Amino acid sequence: MKKYRSFNEIDQDLKILKLKKNIASEEIKLLKHMAIENMNPYKWIQPVLISLATKYGLSFLARKL
Repeated sequence: MKKYRSFNEIDQDLKILKLKKNIASEEIKLLKHMAIENMNPYKWIQPVLISLATKYGLSFLARKL
């Protein structure tokens, strides 16, 4: 346990702890936002649709030529 010599040291440590708490809170918000975006089905379907469109689009063009 840390021993303090003055109230200024206590205040300084309290400010540091408050800032660390705020940083952790913002990191949690960011992780929540990222998780919600990753759960979006469109993000999962989009690469599949692009690959299918490319595959069948190129084969369609090859047949036309």
